[in-house]
Amino acid sequence: MIKYRESALKQLQEKDEIYQGVKLIRLPVMAWVVSTILMLLTIIIWAFWGQVEIEVNANGMIVPSMSEAIAIQAVSDGQVVRVNVNLNSKVTAGQLLARVINTALNEQVQYQQAVNADNETLYQQYYSQMIEKKLWLTKQYQLQTQEMHEMLKNAKNRLATLTRIEQEKLKLFKKQYITIIEIEKSRQERIASLQVLNELQHHEQALPIQYKDDLNKLMDEWNSHKQDYLEKKHTLVLKKMAQEQGQMIRSPLSGEIVARYISTGDNISTHQPLFTLMSEGKPNVLEAIVFVSHLNGKKIKKGQRVYVLPDHLSAYESGYIKGKVISVTEYPAAKESMHAYIANEALIAPFYQGGAPFMVNVSLAADAGTVSHLAWTSIGGYQGLIQTGTTVTAKVVVRNCSLWQLIAT
Repeated sequence: MIKYRESALKQLQEKDEIYQGVKLIRLPVMAWVVSTILMLLTIIIWAFWGQVEIEVNANGMIVPSMSEAIAIQAVSDGQVVRVNVNLNSKVTAGQLLARVINTALNEQVQYQQAVNADNETLYQQYYSQMIEKKLWLTKQYQLQTQEMHEMLKNAKNRLATLTRIEQEKLKLFKKQYITIIEIEKSRQERIASLQVLNELQHHEQALPIQYKDDLNKLMDEWNSHKQDYLEKKHTLVLKKMAQEQGQMIRSPLSGEIVARYISTGDNISTHQPLFTLMSEGKPNVLEAIVFVSHLNGKKIKKGQRVYVLPDHLSAYESGYIKGKVISVTEYPAAKESMHAYIANEALIAPFYQGGAPFMVNVSLAADAGTVSHLAWTSIGGYQGLIQTGTTVTAKVVVRNCSLWQLIAT
């Protein structure tokens, strides 16, 4: 016990020796006055010329940068009938992403179907008329041929009779039983009968030629109708094939779908963005999509400074990621537009508490000297990687003003 007391007294003695050199110095009154004046001057100068940042708070998420991505657009108006990929899906070159039916083509198919229905009726009518007319021409040819044969037979018989009569009359003329006038009359009758026979023979030769010409004319007319019918039918087949196949939206290269703007049933227009694809092997450049309340949305301008803090980090320990506004929606964003970046509806819902927000794209400053490759307000920043999908809070500097101006307003 005695040893313990001696040790304690020795320690107290050592502490007293340490504090013996410490003495309180009493400053003159003038020094206090000068210090106070300098402090007031500093406050006044800073109030007029110092700058205060006016910030607007926002919430959002880290996403891949669209500046390094490829936009896949629609080549025509249409309706989406199938989407084969989701946000963050890995795709290969040539992979089918979606199928779109061309609405204009659909209308054309419906019109062509109506035209072809009428065309089918006309085709059947033309076909029936062609068969009937062909049968009629054949029958007429057969009748005319029979009549011609009968007329030729009669003409030949008559010519033979007139020739015989003329010969008999010549015999009688030689015996002077008849005059030359009767001989001449018989000769004229025979010549006339011969002319009739020649004409009939000419008509007989012309009959098959005329029949063939009539058939050719009929078939030409029929072929014209048939060709028109087949062309319209072929046009419908091609349009139906195009309609069934639709517009195949394929990936131009391998990579990852970082934004999806369409869903099944959506109507789309020419050049409308459908997907955003990050090419395989591209550097993982990040940006932030943040949402500002509809009351503050119009205050956001392109180029404004932004301080972004991942929700799982502390600003005291890591500081903020430096950023800059690159775009802001003209009107409050619809939920559908957010689906392009955030597939989970549960993550979107909080941004709509209090009304539809404005959507702001923020580029994040790069710094190869940090682990995250991002520029931070603190030295070194966060000692880890920031992943896409990380939720964040952000402060957008909407303006700078002096303390005096802030008080005055």
